[in-house]
Amino acid sequence: MVIFSRSEEYFSRVRQLLADSRDYFSRGGTQAMWSLVVMRASAVGAVVVLAQWNWWATCLVLVGLVISSRAHALFVSRVYEQLFGDTSTAMQDAHHFRSYVYSGAGAKEMRIFGSAGWVLSVYRQSWRQAKQRVWMLRGGMFRRALLITFVSSATSLGVFGLLVAQFVAGQYEAGLFVAVVQALLAVQVYGPLGDLADQVARQAAVVRRIDDTAKDFGLAESWQSGALAVGDQVGEGTKSVTKAGATAATVVSREGALRGETGQGVTPAGRRPVVSCRDVAVRYPGEDEPVVRDVSLTILPGEHIAIVGRNGCGKSTLVSVIAGMMAASEGQVRVDGNVAMVPQSFAHYPASLRENLVTQIAPATQLRALRSGGCVGRQESALAAAEQRCEQTVALLGLEQLVASIGLDTAVHQGVPGARELSGGQWQQVALARALSAADVSDERSLFILDEPTAALDVETEHRVFAQFLAATRAATTILVTHRLSQVRSMDRIVVMDEGQVVAVGSHEELYAFSPLYRQMFDTQRRLVAGGEDSE
Repeated sequence: MVIFSRSEEYFSRVRQLLADSRDYFSRGGTQAMWSLVVMRASAVGAVVVLAQWNWWATCLVLVGLVISSRAHALFVSRVYEQLFGDTSTAMQDAHHFRSYVYSGAGAKEMRIFGSAGWVLSVYRQSWRQAKQRVWMLRGGMFRRALLITFVSSATSLGVFGLLVAQFVAGQYEAGLFVAVVQALLAVQVYGPLGDLADQVARQAAVVRRIDDTAKDFGLAESWQSGALAVGDQVGEGTKSVTKAGATAATVVSREGALRGETGQGVTPAGRRPVVSCRDVAVRYPGEDEPVVRDVSLTILPGEHIAIVGRNGCGKSTLVSVIAGMMAASEGQVRVDGNVAMVPQSFAHYPASLRENLVTQIAPATQLRALRSGGCVGRQESALAAAEQRCEQTVALLGLEQLVASIGLDTAVHQGVPGARELSGGQWQQVALARALSAADVSDERSLFILDEPTAALDVETEHRVFAQFLAATRAATTILVTHRLSQVRSMDRIVVMDEGQVVAVGSHEELYAFSPLYRQMFDTQRRLVAGGEDSE
């Protein structure tokens, strides 16, 4: 039994091998090989006929065809190896970003942050960087394969010319001439054969890479016994969207509990709301019962709102609708401002810490090129703005220590060889920083939506990070979804949800006095915290 360390390089190579072994050309390789064997076995009779005419010409043709076939197979196999077997950092970056573009989380992220152009730009740059060396190698191999094929073709044409010359000279009858010509055409199956040869070459490339991987990681023994375990990782997405709108719905009190009531209302001082929800209901496909129903809520510019409630009460669904990631089944949702959202699961970009902190910043390689004097005009302004945003974001959330220990241009994604790993709490801080960089914190119409933003942080770090975030966004509008009621006491208003409905809205003091559900949740968490248990 072989014991080995499953490094990220190992997982990356095995995942790529699994994908390559399942594509059309590789899967058809075995069948293509049998087809080649049958075709070439059937041509043995043609070789005999040709040899009876001229044995040395037959040998010359066969040697040329076999060499040409081997050269073509080697060229195609190496091309496939270079196309699909490149495990360089640049190619892995390209693979990560390509997978991200086609994922559901990626689609949401690009929609919210408007980062499609940035993602495609990074993908193209990484892909081209990885392919520069491949193109150079392929050019040399192609010229050699072309030369060999030319010599082989010239040999076959020369033999055919000899046959024609002898026939014209009257050395053979027409019947023998036709038979030899047909035999000469039939033996061409010993040369390159297009798709069949390509499929065999593709499969050979995969098998060769499997052997190389087994040798590199000492897996030959374990692979022969079938003992191979493969792990995978999936990064989820962080998101943001821009929407516009107007109309409002007021929140009023009724029967001793502060509740959200449907209705068209006048906002204080005639201010246009940032968020207006009116009779909103959300149903998931195939379900009759809505997960959110009859929600009417108005959020004014500069307000800090918390949404609380039991698990499954519809909090995350409601903010997903507000952020534009889901559509309401009924009612109206209008958002007037730039929205940046940090969901419960967020993207771990296969990129540097800088690119994870600030969306749509230029890739590290491009930044270095620009700093070296290659930036002018708009490029210089964009670079300066991106650098300034990054510095401001780091300062606002107090990430100086993290930046000093890792470095802004260091890769932090586990899928990139040589990358530094971040803890769950550090990734949450990065996600919060990304949201800060996506909208103007000084604009009261900027809306920051946080869905359980500090769940992976310890209590002390959670309190510090949350306080820093609220301080940074004090001029903006904030919606916080959380289970930890200790975080919400300082919020302007708290929205309590139960079974998909808004059942109470007010300050902490008002809700504790008039909302039995809020009072019960708060007292329960307070007892758990006092007893040293997790309030979650």
